[in-house]
Amino acid sequence: MMFTLKSMPTLKEQSKKNHDLDKQDIHIFYEARTQYGNLGDLIINKTLLERLRGYGQVVINDHGVPDWYCQELGVELDERASFYENGFNRLIIKSKLKSLFQLKSSKTYLFLGPGHLSDNSRYLGSRKWILYFLLLRILGVRLCRLGFSIGELSDHNQKIVKWVSRFSYFYGVRDSISESLAHQMKMCQIQHFPDLAWLFRSGFQTAIKPSMDREYIVFSFRESAHSCDTSNAYQENLIIVLDRVVDLVCRQWSKRLVVAYQVDRDSDFCQRLVQRYVEPYDVEFVDQKLNVQAALELYSNALMVFSNRLHVLLFTIMAGSLPLAVIDSNSQSKVTGIFLDAELASLVLDIHSDSDQVMKLNILVDEMNPIKEKIERYRENRELLGQNLLAKMMAG
Repeated sequence: MMFTLKSMPTLKEQSKKNHDLDKQDIHIFYEARTQYGNLGDLIINKTLLERLRGYGQVVINDHGVPDWYCQELGVELDERASFYENGFNRLIIKSKLKSLFQLKSSKTYLFLGPGHLSDNSRYLGSRKWILYFLLLRILGVRLCRLGFSIGELSDHNQKIVKWVSRFSYFYGVRDSISESLAHQMKMCQIQHFPDLAWLFRSGFQTAIKPSMDREYIVFSFRESAHSCDTSNAYQENLIIVLDRVVDLVCRQWSKRLVVAYQVDRDSDFCQRLVQRYVEPYDVEFVDQKLNVQAALELYSNALMVFSNRLHVLLFTIMAGSLPLAVIDSNSQSKVTGIFLDAELASLVLDIHSDSDQVMKLNILVDEMNPIKEKIERYRENRELLGQNLLAKMMAG
């Protein structure tokens, strides 16, 4: 396919790519708009883009996407829709029509962003988008969404998501709870596709200390189960559990507490945790959002990492440490689902449980190495499954 470039000869000269858009058998378009202040969303999008580049030319929708975010994703100049004269949506249609008129056997894909679908999602869709996706389906464009979970959806949004699934080529949920919800909603093309963090390759290596020689634990928490939750009940129950953790780990085990965050809006709550524990205990606050390298370095030598953020917990696994999910198991199903699927229920501390689950940390410390070996086997299985599913999808 041949796109008309804007009048920017100097930029065009700077774009030195080994492939030509008109010579690719597979054309891949990618919806890059997401939560820009969330390291987890950055990594799963970056991971998927890196995998997709192995199959064909990628063009992302960079409309409204910060330039720094595109740079973090590793997006080249001619991978941006803004580099071309037509807008992102027209590029997709023009690409497919050109291949149809030229009787080419090329395939065109549109990938929607991974992550969590709920009423709080920024780009969930609308009736206008349903009509657009219907047009793409008629033209033969393959609409895909990989590695997502399903949260609370209004009746209206359930209908939107259901219709989008009808026009999809592959709709890959990342956990069994979401899969069950999808079938209840009568969504189409539902298959399992692992969270893209399992496919993340950091290349990170560090000298790992023996478990009890590690001098600190990490707290990284959001203040509520959902961004629209304004009640104090969640925080009150969360703090009760964290107080018990700190008493055991910091007072009895004499470990330091390091508080850090991966998401911009978690900063205030994490600072409140520091203020709560700094007086009697040895507490350190990382006063800036962690990037990938900083997160992996911090987690890798922590005894344990406690969080209610899914991708803090998954990055902890990638760093070779032990993740402890401190959550409301019912309302934070995207965490619950993935931990249950991985048979890691013992690493979940439910803030609404009547029992004192914190005491099981004594047992987990003794069983830490076997647990980590089990997690690593599961991670390798998830990565292989994701690779095979993606290869099958792109070859079909």
